[in-house]
Amino acid sequence: MRLSTEYCIIGSGFAGGIVACELLKGGVKEVVMVEAGAPVLMRDRRKWYEYVSTGVKPYKHTYDLRSEYTNAGSCAYPLRASRMWARGGTLRWTGHSFRMKPEDFFLKTNTGKGVDWPITYDDLEQYYTLAEVTLQVAGEAQDAGRPPRSGPFPLPAFPYASSDRVYLQAMDDLGISYQHNCISRNSRSINCAPKCRTVGTCEYCPEGARFTGDQLIDYIDTMPDFTILTSTSGLRLRFARKSRAHSLEVFVQPTGELGVIEAEKFIVCCGGIESPKLLLASSNRYWEYGVGNDLGYVGKFFTEHPGITCTGLLESFIRSPETESLYNTACSRHFDSYEHQSTGKFLIEVIDVRDYDLAARIEEGMSFEEIEKDIASGLPLALGALIESIPRKENSVQLGKGKNRFFIPNTSIDFSLDTTTMESMKHAHAVLSQILTKIGCHHVSSTLSLWWARHHMGTCRMAKDPSAGVVDENLRVHDTENVYVCSSAVFPTCGSANPTLTIAALAHRLGRHLVNSDASAHTEMSKLEERTD
Repeated sequence: MRLSTEYCIIGSGFAGGIVACELLKGGVKEVVMVEAGAPVLMRDRRKWYEYVSTGVKPYKHTYDLRSEYTNAGSCAYPLRASRMWARGGTLRWTGHSFRMKPEDFFLKTNTGKGVDWPITYDDLEQYYTLAEVTLQVAGEAQDAGRPPRSGPFPLPAFPYASSDRVYLQAMDDLGISYQHNCISRNSRSINCAPKCRTVGTCEYCPEGARFTGDQLIDYIDTMPDFTILTSTSGLRLRFARKSRAHSLEVFVQPTGELGVIEAEKFIVCCGGIESPKLLLASSNRYWEYGVGNDLGYVGKFFTEHPGITCTGLLESFIRSPETESLYNTACSRHFDSYEHQSTGKFLIEVIDVRDYDLAARIEEGMSFEEIEKDIASGLPLALGALIESIPRKENSVQLGKGKNRFFIPNTSIDFSLDTTTMESMKHAHAVLSQILTKIGCHHVSSTLSLWWARHHMGTCRMAKDPSAGVVDENLRVHDTENVYVCSSAVFPTCGSANPTLTIAALAHRLGRHLVNSDASAHTEMSKLEERTD
């Protein structure tokens, strides 16, 4: 197989889909997208019935296998179930769509830690607005603690769940501000998709009431100038000279053949894990250690949001019988602020009260008296926090030994938590404990319960100076003319908020930059031809 195109995009997740959409709307005539995964049947009633009855997710087969990655460092970082190899990329996610805050772009300036971004919040604000429309984000612009914005959310916020009330009252009493969650979930019908009915099966929605990456691919797949090649793995970029890639070598899984896609520009949208791996796998006589890796930054500074949970038991709590969503509706960015940046930012998530599982207790053989006593001991309440971590070069993603089932090199992850992040986690736990105690909980957990947000960031960091990063402020790989990276891999720092909306904003910005650059180049060429004539 050999194809020629104007743009080749590797990866079909939110970033790749949005860039492709901007290019096609901007008049680009040829866009070819390469996706290693296959399509997954979404918004299908039969699949939904199977999921409800068996608990098996229809996309489970798209997860990494445990044999396809290895861990080093002090943390056994779990890659399985943290991403999907599928058309559209993100088919299941919480939908949390927060903007980063203005101070997040100046971590080094404000705290002396990490680095600053080469762009500012103001540079991204208009693209955040576009991204919220694309992802169909619901929220309330008037909530305390919101970063500056030029307009309202495209969808109204979901009301706080009944079980949020005890948390919010306690935070009011403690002087801690809170907000409606910014969430990509339909609070009303939009774009022919129905309003979320909060049936609680958000792992697989039968109606598409939360935005997923395949919906965007479905839209652009109707455009005549777009081609998507699924079950086709991007293996390595090939270069005509150091500054210019001329083709992408691919592996066509159904036939087992190797192919080549020639393009004028290449955009790597493979997420925080696969983007650096593709650059590293593309080593050649011009790039001995991998594309963009002369100074050893590709794959380094792997950053993640550690999460913690704090639990307690509350007696005589009566939950409203109304049906509510699987995902929480309230949060607090009180400690995700400039005032707390120097001591470590974190974002508090109000987790829904967990129901008492009566059937499980009966199956365990508990007697009526034991169950009655167990219920009287209290219902479990929980708070979670996403912790900002400081990027460290020692944390990395590299090429592993052997190949995965997509014929792509396995993944080697080296990741450890540093003392600064651990101190932030302890501080956050103390705050969560204080809130639960204020509610009146007993048996509040005293130990850290660690989990991973599965936000893969920093491995192709953005910097104006080639000596400080992999891509420039326009996401072009330094010292190349036509290779770009668009994913959370380019984040120099991570803040404490979910990265998806920032990924989408960067994708809108890159797409429009490329369209404008092409238009400028065409104008200059026309002027040159006129002078020549």
